[in-house]
Amino acid sequence: MPSNDLLVQNWKENVINLVQFPRAASIPDPSPFAVKLETWLRFTKLNYTNVSNEFKRYSKKGQIPFIELNGRQYADSNFIITNLIKIFNLPIDQNLSTRERAESRAINVLIEESLF
Repeated sequence: MPSNDLLVQNWKENVINLVQFPRAASIPDPSPFAVKLETWLRFTKLNYTNVSNEFKRYSKKGQIPFIELNGRQYADSNFIITNLIKIFNLPIDQNLSTRERAESRAINVLIEESLF
């Protein structure tokens, strides 16, 4: 059931609360989008905390994963990444050529829309 309320009421400024399914013993998360997002957060070294939704809470869009940051909720892993790049002014793709950006986008679409 989608929730308009924040899951983490006592949030800290610029700390990303990554809301995912509960951890299992053998896999970090059953959602490939949650794994992608957490991997990206680790790669960028942004300050984040895992928050379990206990199979009860979803974003306003009804999605998992989602993040809460500075009192706002963001859903959809691609939208989250795009917004975090802007919010934290990350130079992730700054040195890529137009061709390299296009290849990166093509690989991303292939993986997310064709392989699973």
